[in-house]
Amino acid sequence: MDARARKAAKAAYRQRRREEDWQALGLTPDQLADLKQFLEDHGVDECSDAFDLTRAWAADAGLDWGDVERGLRSQAAFCDCEVLTVDPDTSN
Repeated sequence: MDARARKAAKAAYRQRRREEDWQALGLTPDQLADLKQFLEDHGVDECSDAFDLTRAWAADAGLDWGDVERGLRSQAAFCDCEVLTVDPDTSN
């Protein structure tokens, strides 16, 4: 495989991973942006070791909390403050 083919294969692999990560998350990019804005607006600056605000956002958005929690955990977010670091577009 030449350098150009390797580069194309690597780019295709990264794109598939991004798509898989978004699918596992279960939120659209707009929903994730809304959630992060909600958390920032409510002053998530210290870790509470819980999803209290995220759970409130999900309820307000009419989303199933179990699905939201599973999706966030699939992206290594285990509390409100870690939700702010979720970005399927940059995961490996």
